[in-house]
Amino acid sequence: MNEDITSPTVICSFVISGRNFDPEGFSRLIEVQPTRIWRQQNPSLVNRAELPTIEWRFQIQYDSCNWLNHPIQDILNHFTLYQSELRSFVEQHNCASHLLVKVRGDLEGIDLSVEANTLEQLCKMGARLCFAIEATD
Repeated sequence: MNEDITSPTVICSFVISGRNFDPEGFSRLIEVQPTRIWRQQNPSLVNRAELPTIEWRFQIQYDSCNWLNHPIQDILNHFTLYQSELRSFVEQHNCASHLLVKVRGDLEGIDLSVEANTLEQLCKMGARLCFAIEATD
């Protein structure tokens, strides 16, 4: 690897979103405190049934990340003990769950592969995997 190449920053956010659920109750259930709870404030959007009105988010930023699997696995490890409770909660409350992975920086400095066992863990949780990539020179 070229010494001038720096590894990018990766921000991983595990998100539960929906319309009618108690985010504080969810935190108690899985014993993880969110980094942010968002509630829709725009009245015209609250009435749109297809849009979520509540979002529970747990986010960690990883600076100088050289393998994408590491931050994904790290954030998923926070939920390992409560995978079945998490999945049941999401289904019971008609929520959606996803892991958003944002990569910012020089992509030459990172291995973008994700191991099968990491993807399997995400599937057990019933969560989608989403990427946002902002490559720089």
